Amino acid sequence: MGLGTLFALGTYDVSLIAINGDCPNDTAYTSILVTDTYDIGELIGSTIEIYPNPASDWILIKSALPSSNLLINIYNASGKLVHSGFGNKTDLGYQLSISNFAAGVYQIELNNGNSSVVKQLVIE
Repeated sequence: MGLGTLFALGTYDVSLIAINGDCPNDTAYTSILVTDTYDIGELIGSTIEIYPNPASDWILIKSALPSSNLLINIYNASGKLVHSGFGNKTDLGYQLSISNFAAGVYQIELNNGNSSVVKQLVIE
């Protein structure tokens, strides 16, 4: 198993070593019990809501991603980037006009600078 790699549930013994060139090293030992694992994309994706969906005039994106600026990229069914920018931040989330988009299925990529997630949007 490589450094920082987790392959299975179970108990793992961890050593933390603080190295300082002038002083002796300090070492702490602990055990970590892993009872469940999650894919970070699943966790982030579950914190995003887009509605209405299907939509025709505007969408509201509610995100638990920590950010004051959420980059919103929208791709059409051919994979072409048709929008890139920041939505209008409101108390409810990010509002974005989609009234000039053709009807179809789109992929919305949301990025806060540290994490990104892709959701599907249907425009009628």
